[in-house]
Amino acid sequence: MTLRRYLPLLLLALALPALAAASPTLTSDFDADGTDDLTVYRQGFGIWYIRKSMDSTSVEVQWGLDGDYPVSGIYTGAAGPDLAVYRPSTGWWYIKHWNAGLTFATESSYQWGGFSGDTPVPCDFDGDGKNEIAIYRDSEGTWYYRESPTYLTFNTRAWGASGDIPVPFDYDGDGTCDFAVYSDGTWMVLLSSKDNLQSGTISWGLAGDIPVPGLYDSDTVVDMAIYREIDGGNSLWGIRESKVGGLTSQALLWGENGDIPVTLDFDGDGKTDIAVWRPSNGNWYILNSSTSYATSSTVQWGLTDDVPVGIRGGEPN
Repeated sequence: MTLRRYLPLLLLALALPALAAASPTLTSDFDADGTDDLTVYRQGFGIWYIRKSMDSTSVEVQWGLDGDYPVSGIYTGAAGPDLAVYRPSTGWWYIKHWNAGLTFATESSYQWGGFSGDTPVPCDFDGDGKNEIAIYRDSEGTWYYRESPTYLTFNTRAWGASGDIPVPFDYDGDGTCDFAVYSDGTWMVLLSSKDNLQSGTISWGLAGDIPVPGLYDSDTVVDMAIYREIDGGNSLWGIRESKVGGLTSQALLWGENGDIPVTLDFDGDGKTDIAVWRPSNGNWYILNSSTSYATSSTVQWGLTDDVPVGIRGGEPN
């Protein structure tokens, strides 16, 4: 396994504060305690392994087939995220609805996507607190999305070009996902707060970097950040902080070449932790945002071929 193999899975990994626990971007807080749970999806068997942050007990749920990709998130408006997979071969989305007992007893399915190069990019584009079922079609640079809560109507948005990486998040702080793409160090954001009539372009990163946006500082606006594998086997995180208009930044070494960056909130402080999952040993290495990244923790959870959950998106056909 290489970082390139996981690249499409690194597009959308973000956990919002506990006060926004119903946010459609809180993708792995399955026990609804305001802290993300360590979770992996075992593709060969379609099994989700959830290690609850509440009490460190585990839950196993079979949902999906080999080749599916986890796209968990809030689709039904429940207190916690639904289990969901995207099937690239057919474009079907299969959703198991969250409930307090984590039995995920009810389910629904929708066909959306399935063309070569489609990447699932669920996000809340209409500000109703639920994910749209959405794909980004690389060949066209076009976003196609079915609108929540019924998913009966659909819409499109042309934004991007072939080869761009879709990175939809709330960059302008209005509570709605912005259509955004990353290309070789350039972030291009269509501003939902301006009715998608105005855009912003920011340079942050270099060709080959992996975009890892998140809530790294103390405000509620998503920060642009990159993950870079560097010489010597280490990895660099570069964070452009939004709280002072992007004028300050952080650079932190965390991880090794071949690790998978995961940007979720594992300590429940409402900010993104700097974390990696290591396929070679199934370990999660977490720098805690609650201590300004001064302390860390290591937890073993998962096997080599697993996919770390909380990263919405799937590998294009």
